[in-house]
Parts: sequence; C-alpha cells; structure tokens
Amino acid sequence: MKAFGLQLTLLDDVVLSERPASAGGHASLDYVPGAALLGAAAARLYAQLGPEAAYVVFHSGQVRFGNALPATGERLCAPMPFCWHARKLDRAMAGQRLLGERLLNFQHERAFADHAQPRQLREGYVRGDGRVVRPVKLLRMKTAIDPQSGRALEAQLFGYEALATGTTLLARVEADDTVDAALFDKVRAALDGELLLGRSRSAEYGRARASIVAPPEFAAGAVAGQTELTLWCLSDLAVADGWGTPTLEPRPEWLGLPKGRWRPEQSFLRFRRYAPFNAARRLPDMERLVIRQGSVIRLEFDAPLSEADAQRLAQGLGLHREAGLGRVWANPALLATANPRFDAPYPENGEVTPAPANERPALLAWLQARRDEAAQRGDFSQQAQVVASRLHELYASARRSMGRPAHVEVGPSASQWGTVLAVAKSLRPGESIAARLFEGESAAVKDSMPGWSDHFVREMNGQPVRQRFYDWLKHEVKPGSDPRFVAELARRAQSFLRERRQDRKEAQR
Repeated sequence: MKAFGLQLTLLDDVVLSERPASAGGHASLDYVPGAALLGAAAARLYAQLGPEAAYVVFHSGQVRFGNALPATGERLCAPMPFCWHARKLDRAMAGQRLLGERLLNFQHERAFADHAQPRQLREGYVRGDGRVVRPVKLLRMKTAIDPQSGRALEAQLFGYEALATGTTLLARVEADDTVDAALFDKVRAALDGELLLGRSRSAEYGRARASIVAPPEFAAGAVAGQTELTLWCLSDLAVADGWGTPTLEPRPEWLGLPKGRWRPEQSFLRFRRYAPFNAARRLPDMERLVIRQGSVIRLEFDAPLSEADAQRLAQGLGLHREAGLGRVWANPALLATANPRFDAPYPENGEVTPAPANERPALLAWLQARRDEAAQRGDFSQQAQVVASRLHELYASARRSMGRPAHVEVGPSASQWGTVLAVAKSLRPGESIAARLFEGESAAVKDSMPGWSDHFVREMNGQPVRQRFYDWLKHEVKPGSDPRFVAELARRAQSFLRERRQDRKEAQR
C-alpha cells in the first residue's frame, strides 16, 4: 500500500457545514472531510487525466483521501470513543489530559462501583497520552448584499460557523498497490501547496496550506487469529446490506468481513444523515445514512480472522471510502481495558497548537466562561451534597442527646444558615471564608451562640463522641475552602430545615 501524510494549516477560517442546506443554523464539522481533499485534487487533476485514470483516482476507491483530523504537531488524535464514560458530576480531566482511573469503558463494565450516574464522553479528540484536543470554531453573522444598490438585502441575515484560522490537522492519503506509482505522484503533487476548502471560497473563507509529511497511522492491535474484534470508527461509516440498501446495522458480512455476529450490547453507536454537496455539478449527491466517527463496534466471528482480513480492515470498510469514510482502528489498546491506560505525556516541544489568529468574539468568550463556571459549580454542589446529607442524622442526634421535644427547635436555625450564606456571597477576593465565619468579635458563627452551641453525639472510630455544631462546621469549612462550596452547603441546610418544618406542620393536622 502506498501512502503519504498531508499536514493542513488553516490560513483562513474554513466553513465545513455538517449539512449543505441553505436554511436554518449551520453547525461546522470539527475536521476536514476527505471529500474536501478529493475535491481539491480533482479541481487540479481531473481535466488532465483520461477517463480511466480519473475513475481510478476519484471513483474506484483504490485511492482513498482520508479525513484531516485535529493534530498536535505530527501526532494524530482520534475521535473520542463513545464507550468511555465518566461520573456525571466528576471532573475526568487534569488540565488538558484525561484521567484514566476516572473513566470506565462500558464495553467491559456497565456501572461504576459507587453506582454514580454515568456521562458519555462525546466531544473532542484524544491522543495516546490522554491529551484532549478540541478544535476552535467561530460563528460570524453576515447579511447578503443587493448587487444593484450595494445595501443589505431585507431578511437576508445568515451565519457561518467555521474552523478557526491556525488550526492544524493531519490526513492520510493512500492507494492500493495496483495503482500506478506515477499516477499517485500526480495526486501528491496536486495536494502540495495552498488549497481552497469548504464553503464560501470566493469570499474570505477557505485557504489552507498543505505540506507533505510522513503518513500518520494508528497502531492496530492483533487481528489475525482473533475471533472477536473491536472497531473504533475514525471516520463516518456507511454500511449497505446484502441488497445494497443503506443500513445502520454493522453486520460483519455487510462490512466485507467473514461470517459472524454484531454484538450490540458491547457497541456504542451514534448516527447522522446528510447529502454532500458536489461543487462540480452544483447539486447535492444522494443522501447518506452513516454511523458517526467515534462509534465503537464489537464483532464476533465463527472462525479466526486471517491476515487477508487484517489487510481488508487497513483499507477501510463500507461505502465511499475514496471520500474518507470507513476508516477504523482495529483492536486498539486504549479500548482493551475497563479503565483506559494512557502513555506517559508526550513532549510538547515543536508542536503546533490550534489557535485562532483573531481574538474570540465577546459572546463566545462569555459563553465559554459560563460553561466553565457551571462545571465548577457542579463540583461544589456535589461536595456540598455529601456534607449536607449528614444533617438529618446530626439534628436527630442533637434532639435525642439534649432531650428536646419535637416542637422545640434544635441546632442552627434557617436564619443562622442564612447568615453563613450571606457571608459566603459577600466575601472579597483574597479573603478567607473561615476567618469571616469563626474569627474575631464580628464572627458570623460563635461557639456561644444558641444553635451553634447545641451538641450531638456521633460515632467516630467506633466510639461515641460529643460534638457541637460549631465544631462540626469549623471542621468542614477550612481556611482554604471555596466560598461557593460554603454557600451551596448553607442553601442545602436551609432547604433541609424548611422541609422538616413543613413535615411537622403536616403531622400536626
């Protein structure tokens, strides 16, 4: 098999819409599809080649223009596999890298040990060392212009979402051994240099610089001699059944593999449908129904696979392989265990980091900040929920140990927790929440205050220990505690006390 790599650096924003419709909002792909590279090569080569050579290069599937996926330097990243799950409120990353011990591959185990609610990972691209790359996409609003008056047309506002300038991607272009070497060299020469990709190429979009590099590849696991196979879809996969009808059921025989069975309980699939636009004909092609990249397919075979089957997998599966579809990673090591085992961090020297040339729009920066704030709020909420879950036990213990009847309040009241909430919300930058709550004459919480001085009995290290609510809160709120955690704890305590008061009223009726 002949192959070369193509490194793309976007010189302009590039519009690569998920669908070619002219109405409605447009969502951009986060990679350059192989069809765009095929079209760029055809624009320069098709007229020079005879009908037979043109068919071999652009229609037969013997030459395959792979998708250009996000990369860091010359290290290719794979679409996030849909079989990886994290706990819903857990941060599964440290910086830009995934933490393998916090992820669970649902191919092997279907639930976390603590029965936490799972969250499927779907966004971004992952490298062998666990680093996640999320290409930058920008949205710009525009209006059509009346060519007669030079003014904006009525009701002609539209927007393009695009991959940002400076993004670096890697593609693999390969050909079967039967393809003439001189013909493949022409394909290589046609793609070396500046290309125009995507929509609106006559305006300010679409320029990319392409350079020839070593062909990128993912190291496949053992295939020959295996009776089970895990396929990680590196691109969309178009499957047709025995009658040529598009299907979403990836049976082995419909993929061109030996007889066997598809294991849906160990597969994780997502789908999309679209009609690619053919710029040469100025018409959309037939609609495609595909299994999306990032899907994970589990297959079982009646007999061990052969070396020929391994080569078949390396050439891709399904339809439209000349346009980048059907690329799979067979038996990858990252999916072989319940918790993924990443390589040691790769050196970052000399890598090109995708970054837009222009600053992000203010709206995008605001939305990103809100998303990050929501993620942090979820962490504090989970932490506060764990602490607040003990309140029912503590208040009940205080009532028993102090001998208070049911109609007499015990422990800190809802208004006292409201004071804690007010302190947490009014804290100035650099100020310690513990100091504001517990230190000095103006402390919001004092051991002499009614409620906070009430005591309960709890078991610690197998022994009953008497403790005041003041001491308990001081243990939970440390000098370095985040005020958002304290605020969430106070809110949950107020909610608990209101519910308890409501329950008492209903019991008295």
